[in-house]
Amino acid sequence: MGIRDEFQMVENLLLSSSDVLCALDQHDRLWRIGMAGQRVLGYAPAELTGAPFRTLLHPTDYAQVEAAYQAARQQATPVCFEGRCLTKTGQAVALAWSVFRWPATELLLCMGRTVESQLVTRPTEIPAGNALLERIADAYIEVDTDWTITHFNDQAERVLQIDRQQCLGRNHWQVFPNTVNSRFGYYLHLAVDSGQPVHFEALSTRTNRWLEVKARPTAEGLAIFLANITDRVTAAKHLEQLALVAQGTDNGVLISDAQGRTEWVNEGFTKHTGYVLADLLGRFPGAVLDGPDTDPAVQETIRAYFRQPEPFSVPILTYTKAGEKLWVLLHVTPIYNQAGELTQFISIQQNINAQKVMEAQQAQLTQDLYEHNRDLQQFTYMLSHNLRAPLANALGLSQLLTRVGKHSPVFDASLGYLRQSLEQVDGVLHDLNLVLSLRDQQHQQTPETVVLAEVCEQAIQHWTPALTACGGQVTLDVAEGLLVRGTRAYVYSLFDNLLSNALKYRAPARPLHITIASEAGAHGGATIQFADNGSGFDQVKAGAKLFQLYQRFHGGHQGRGLGLFLVKTHVEAMGGTIEVSSQVGVGTRFVIQLNQR
Repeated sequence: MGIRDEFQMVENLLLSSSDVLCALDQHDRLWRIGMAGQRVLGYAPAELTGAPFRTLLHPTDYAQVEAAYQAARQQATPVCFEGRCLTKTGQAVALAWSVFRWPATELLLCMGRTVESQLVTRPTEIPAGNALLERIADAYIEVDTDWTITHFNDQAERVLQIDRQQCLGRNHWQVFPNTVNSRFGYYLHLAVDSGQPVHFEALSTRTNRWLEVKARPTAEGLAIFLANITDRVTAAKHLEQLALVAQGTDNGVLISDAQGRTEWVNEGFTKHTGYVLADLLGRFPGAVLDGPDTDPAVQETIRAYFRQPEPFSVPILTYTKAGEKLWVLLHVTPIYNQAGELTQFISIQQNINAQKVMEAQQAQLTQDLYEHNRDLQQFTYMLSHNLRAPLANALGLSQLLTRVGKHSPVFDASLGYLRQSLEQVDGVLHDLNLVLSLRDQQHQQTPETVVLAEVCEQAIQHWTPALTACGGQVTLDVAEGLLVRGTRAYVYSLFDNLLSNALKYRAPARPLHITIASEAGAHGGATIQFADNGSGFDQVKAGAKLFQLYQRFHGGHQGRGLGLFLVKTHVEAMGGTIEVSSQVGVGTRFVIQLNQR
């Protein structure tokens, strides 16, 4: 092989080989780099022409790599080593290198292949040009102008499943008669007739393998590179078949690689989420779909399944591209190849927003029924205890009045008792009307923004005369700009009732001290703490009756037992919660959460 022929061979390899192939001049600069360098390293060949070879190398590998290719300059045998290269974006890629000294020139040929595809050492007596052909990852065949096979490397034997000795020196069409009137024949003749390289994919009927073919005309004939792409084509066909199935379902379908990065989504996925493939390609789905209210526990469950792949299903709250909440039932199945290696994940996302709405409605209906039953119990109590007793008294007194004279002392006394009984009846009816009114208004009030400190100060001002009279003191620690979402009248009522109770049930042995403090809640709104050093009450004895109507836990004090009932009703009407802790002789503390999501 002449020097010109060798240059032509290297030129063909640089343009067509799937290995990272480069040639170094005597100053260790890149004379040329193959097209595969752009695929693996991200550089276009022209970007590196004339650059020092160390431009490609990881800095920590400079010494060992440079020592290896300097050794290759001093000996006839190839030098093999592993070294990391840097891509154009700065990422490290591990390559197995094989370096040859090209005797006929001053060039050093370097061939790099990803470490997953290890290089095989070849006999050293093979001429340098042939050794290079033996070591490339592609099957390589060269024919002359008469279609006589002049080169046939070891990889071609494996890909085409034929002994090279049956091929060398023979006509290509006689060795491979099945290719004469095939796609192979058409494109190979096209390359020769047009003088231009061709690149195509075709199924070999001889081996039943899909091959990627690159053919380049040369002065002596045609250089043909072949790569077995059966696995890639099979995977693509499976993906295409899945796509056809996925197009017929309304569910979202997402396919990700073995690491969980998105490869494909169907139209159903786009319909429900608003995201197209370009929005997720190469990204982890959760990084795009999850949002502020996505449950971290569910996210960790999904990550655990991906670490130890097995099929699973889990409901999860996601978000559409428009920022709207989307509940999906996620079914994920790992896919393995024939070798048992994990290759992909298939995720089917079933839109369960309607189901979640129904669940919320069912929960609300259950809550409404609970509140309705609770109200009925309250009404029954009011009618059977608080209303029946004064009415029975009134009836008895009215009968007594008919039997005594107007001028009898008994008449005047009975008339006074009758008036008291009727006033009690009127009070109960007033309370009953209040409860019914509150129940009707709970779901009708339009939420408004309430300045918490402002309303709290108004309630304190209302009770200032009573506080002054008893020597009481209120410490207020509420930020001026703290806002809650609710009903202003309800917020005022809860402070008003709590202040009233604190005054009414203060400890006689010490001055009353009330502390009102508030801070911003985790999801907006506020956390309010209302504490006093009053007489307190027995919390165990109060039990579940604490916030019910007409419940009183302090003897010797007037009151109807409405205050705490109103406080809890107003807090819950604004979507909040209330907790209480109390100790006899120490005091009482209320913790109220408003405007929770």
